[in-house]
Amino acid sequence: MGKQTGLTNERELVSKLTEWFNETIQRNKLPFKEATNESPAKYDAKTFFGDVVLWVNREARQAYSYIEIKPPFAAKENLDTLRMKAISYGVKYCFTWDFQNFNAYELKENKLTLLTGEPTQVMKDINDWLRGDVQAVIKKYVNSICEEIVNLNETGKFRKFVPDKVYFVNYIRETVNKLVPQFEKHYSDIAKDKAKRTRIIKYGKEQGIAYNDPGDYYRLIARQSVYNLVTKIIFYLTVRRYFSDLPDLYVTGEPDFERYLKIAFAKAQEKDWQAVFEESEIEEFGIPKSCHKDLLDFFSEMKVYHFGELPEDVIGELFEEIIDPDKRHSLGQYFTNENLVDFILGFVVQTEEGYFADTTCGSGTFLIRIYDRLKYLSKKIKHNELLDKIWGFDIAKFPAELATINLFKQDVSNFENFPRVRRNDIFKVNKGDAYDFPPPSASKAYKKIKIPIPPFNAIVGNFPFIRQELIEKEEKGYKLYLTKVLAYDYFLTYPKFFIIKDLTEGLIKLLKEMPVERLHKEINQYVDKGQIQLKLSGQADIYTYIFIHTATLLAEKGMFAVITSNSWLDVSYGSVLKEFFLDNFKVKTVIGSWAEPWFDDAAVNTVVTILEKESDKKKRDKNITHFVKLKKKFTELIPYQDLKLESIKRWQTIDRIVEIVESAQYNVKTADVAENISSLNVDEMRVRMVKQSFLANEIESEGELAKWGKYLRAPDVYFELLDKCKDKLIPLKDIAEVRFGIKTGINEFFYLQTPSLSPPYQGGEREGVIFCKNARGWEGLIEEKYLRAVIKSPKESESITIDPSKLKNKIFLCNESKADLRKNGDKYALKYIEWGEKQRTKDDVSWMEVPSVQGRTFWWSINIRKFPQILWTEMYFDSFRTLITEEEILESDKFYGIETKDNAKYGLYLNSTLVNLFREITAFQSLGDGVLKTPVYEVENLLVPKILPNLSKKSASKLLTREIKSVPIEVKQKDRIELDTKIIEALGLDAKIYLPKIYAGLCELVKERLELPKMRKKKQKEEVKFAYSKVKEDVIEDCLPDGRRKFPQDFYTKGNYDDLEFETHTTNGKPLTPDAFFNRFQMKTEEGETILELDSEAKAEFAALLSQQKTYQIKIPAKEKTVEQILKNYHAFISTLKEQLTANAKEKLHDWALAEKMAKEILEEFGVEEE
Repeated sequence: MGKQTGLTNERELVSKLTEWFNETIQRNKLPFKEATNESPAKYDAKTFFGDVVLWVNREARQAYSYIEIKPPFAAKENLDTLRMKAISYGVKYCFTWDFQNFNAYELKENKLTLLTGEPTQVMKDINDWLRGDVQAVIKKYVNSICEEIVNLNETGKFRKFVPDKVYFVNYIRETVNKLVPQFEKHYSDIAKDKAKRTRIIKYGKEQGIAYNDPGDYYRLIARQSVYNLVTKIIFYLTVRRYFSDLPDLYVTGEPDFERYLKIAFAKAQEKDWQAVFEESEIEEFGIPKSCHKDLLDFFSEMKVYHFGELPEDVIGELFEEIIDPDKRHSLGQYFTNENLVDFILGFVVQTEEGYFADTTCGSGTFLIRIYDRLKYLSKKIKHNELLDKIWGFDIAKFPAELATINLFKQDVSNFENFPRVRRNDIFKVNKGDAYDFPPPSASKAYKKIKIPIPPFNAIVGNFPFIRQELIEKEEKGYKLYLTKVLAYDYFLTYPKFFIIKDLTEGLIKLLKEMPVERLHKEINQYVDKGQIQLKLSGQADIYTYIFIHTATLLAEKGMFAVITSNSWLDVSYGSVLKEFFLDNFKVKTVIGSWAEPWFDDAAVNTVVTILEKESDKKKRDKNITHFVKLKKKFTELIPYQDLKLESIKRWQTIDRIVEIVESAQYNVKTADVAENISSLNVDEMRVRMVKQSFLANEIESEGELAKWGKYLRAPDVYFELLDKCKDKLIPLKDIAEVRFGIKTGINEFFYLQTPSLSPPYQGGEREGVIFCKNARGWEGLIEEKYLRAVIKSPKESESITIDPSKLKNKIFLCNESKADLRKNGDKYALKYIEWGEKQRTKDDVSWMEVPSVQGRTFWWSINIRKFPQILWTEMYFDSFRTLITEEEILESDKFYGIETKDNAKYGLYLNSTLVNLFREITAFQSLGDGVLKTPVYEVENLLVPKILPNLSKKSASKLLTREIKSVPIEVKQKDRIELDTKIIEALGLDAKIYLPKIYAGLCELVKERLELPKMRKKKQKEEVKFAYSKVKEDVIEDCLPDGRRKFPQDFYTKGNYDDLEFETHTTNGKPLTPDAFFNRFQMKTEEGETILELDSEAKAEFAALLSQQKTYQIKIPAKEKTVEQILKNYHAFISTLKEQLTANAKEKLHDWALAEKMAKEILEEFGVEEE
């Protein structure tokens, strides 16, 4: 005892520990009432002093237990001395704790026996306990130790410390944060070699990590590498429990640490778990030597935990932090909620028979939930049998590793624990492929066998959201590669998927007879020469290709159930995919939700598509497709949220919901809304049913214009209108020309502002010139004849009719050569062009060489066009208006110019609510921020009446000139209703019946479109706030389990506070602050009103603290010394409390700055200003 070790010593540590034991005793109902240190213990003629003794009654010398404390890694306690002390104190159990291990001993017949030991690696050096974060950890262990001591005394059994989720997660994060900077430097140094840098970037692409900023890039690669290594270590330590022949990772003195680690992982891979233990390309660059010590420390800590005890998805949660949330969209990676996953599985996993796969499995959420679903469907199925049925593939190393681990840990105790998860590019996974796995019923000594991929009864997943053309920018030739993959799959069996050039029927017949290897070589040549091309456009999302390729892995009658962007429903490339579905599948169900966003951080709207593989065309045509719009959140649809305790009720509820969808056509509430279309409206959802033969005919007649999004979104009245008015409506293009707005190519040059106040310039006033400035910072004069009014944004006109005086910009419109400008004396336009010729883009391209201006007569010229009178806004948010004007105003590329035979009449019609309804349904709606976009071809195909009513500007003058309000307000305006009534009646419909339906349907559509992104943002904020608030609650509970102490009575320690003598002052119930004035202290309100006056600073502070309690009577102890002592005790408590709050918060948050902020907030909530 008392050995000096630098900043502190053992005596000081034991003294503090005793204090913490007493704090724990006071907070909890324990059989011992007090802890003391250095209490004497006599044995024969010797006197010993025990470190920490727990007393039932110290005066009666009745001890409960005894703990001997040693610094970390100090010499072992003399067990004979420990025995004599235990005998002297009369305890049955005693303990030793060196902050690395907590050992329990039993004293029986005066003999000491070691019962068990539990690793408790709290600190490595005695000086560590001086740190606030370490103190918080020690206090937690003190609490656990008290519980263990009581449990051992009462039951005779030692209960192992259960790993704490927060501590475990934070320890891993702390380790990762130590390792990442070292790995980042390691990769940055390696990348100085060009060849190695190329290899690193290639690896990053395969993992979905884009090379943008080098600093961020190497940090992201480093973080993923570290997580990969850390989880691999945890997994290895787990499987080693069942394969004792695997080397122990925790070794000291190993000369080649990294080689030893690789050998250990290679031996584990020989057993199985390729996705975990296979060495990735990045691992070839090794582990920085500076990390070896940190890793050995990590082995020491992690080795003690049983993987099966970890809460579900603890490791999976860490994966979400690897990718910067702001970059997830570009990486195409999102994380799928179990409610959505289980809902999907209810449709496609309805029997335990067969095989199931997720072909882009990520960290394995679908795989884990399939496992649970199969257990629900069959109570007798075993763990190893389940793993045989569930397959997962992912191109990225780390997600595949996590998927393996997450399936493995469903039954850690099972020896036959070999998940069918492979790290592989799904485009390289083909029907008939086989992989090495342990054989069924493998013993501990086995050889792997080839197991072929089975025909899957269901393929599920959350396919990546990223356009193929974006990948093409990163990896040239990627589209050709995908074309070859799909040509291998379908060129001979589904040729309509391709554009085929110069290949005769005879040659195609020869190809059918070729062996596979030669056929692929031939296809490669034809693709490279452009003789075989995909009909899919470059804008097609990568999920389109995954859909088509993985369909080859399905069994006949096999089911697809996949989450994707909803874009394929409506965009042009989606017609190819829709046709493929219709030709090869029953399109069973398409599901969307406007009740909640399924992905909080994804800037896309998503749908679930459920297909059943069907080769019989007659059966496909008879199928009825269900388009389901969910009206409730999943937490309302599936109230049972505990995945383990409520599993059966959860699956039963999901089966009931699935039944509503699948039997909708037989429901008595189902009503026909148009020919071939019916709807069921219930509380949970709306199910719209469309015959598949009708969808096929629609594709055949309309091609790219056939949209399926309308069946999800549109109100019933939309289909009623089309059904009743189909002979009275024609496309706008039949009676109008629709053109793109002006695309300048260099907005910074062509768009100019003309400030109302221009500075004086040399030469005095001159007619015909205007002072201008542009976004690049240029300002000067330009001849007025080369400037034209332009509307650049819809925000420049709040009314339908454009007010030219409110336009902010001019467009530079000069088609003269520089020679002609000199000849004409137009020096200002010439000088402006010459200035522009010196400018460069952000990519360092001369403005003269920008591609979009290359085809012009001069780079600065724009072809003169007719001034439009009708301007359609390309995008709109919540206020619909088509602008009209008779002035000479040009339009930017944010508009489409429309020219009709009767601009006045059609300008009014295009502002009707009927048009707004059509637009809301047919416009491009995949943008996740709620903005609606109408491509030009959609405007051309907008439906208009063949015969319009007599509409005049005069009759609608108010509507044309007033501000157009948001849709819900606009449909209530009298002039709006008058216009809409004329339009509806011209179509032969009763406006009293149809206008309310149109208004209600449109308002619902707009609300759903705009509310979804708001809900997404709100949920993101709530989740962050909830996590922070939950931690704050835990901190308060840990540090103030009995609630806050009351001022002043809890800080008076010399008797009963109420027995003191007081001076009493009346106040107004408001907080008061002291204002010193000649040794007198005026207590004032926030408004400056003086309420009372006191004669000492101590009393003034005392009164200020009491006034925070909103009291109307302030009682201050009459004796000054009593006041000062209470204040002293209070300040000491607050100081200690702040330290405790900060240390406890740091333990949970692992961020000192955030911990200090939280501690400050808690004190402020308690009415305490920072000391």
